[in-house]
Amino acid sequence: MLHRFRRAMVRSGRDKLRGTVEIDETYVAITDRSVGRSIKGKKSRTGHAFVAVAVEIIEPKGFGRIRLQRLDRDSAEHVEPFIKGAVAPGSIVKTDGSAAYLDEFAFRFNRRKSGSRGMLFYRLMQQALETAPLTYESVVSAQPKTVQGAMRR
Repeated sequence: MLHRFRRAMVRSGRDKLRGTVEIDETYVAITDRSVGRSIKGKKSRTGHAFVAVAVEIIEPKGFGRIRLQRLDRDSAEHVEPFIKGAVAPGSIVKTDGSAAYLDEFAFRFNRRKSGSRGMLFYRLMQQALETAPLTYESVVSAQPKTVQGAMRR
């Protein structure tokens, strides 16, 4: 029954995203449920699903609707149909082409309805003090690298 509700959450014939639309992609870790939870000392069967994300940008700041879709591969032949299906013709499509900015996107999206902008800034500064420093090389490199036991992005 839950699958039916999940399917019903997407209205057939829904409007495409309009205006300025930001497109990005990420990999999401998924676990093979037939194996069950991993037991200490044993490896779990975890794979990665490629997910495309499109979100309307509302100026001067904010977000509108969002579209997510699991894709088979990270290639133009798979991403372009997602964009054409999610975004109305004539819209402005923006992408940074880099996974380094996904954390910023998630931070902004998850706090889009916050009533206290000052607290958001405070939390960001608090987290910045607890985060390992970055080098230019780590930002522009394709693969994340480990530095002094911390993950760089």
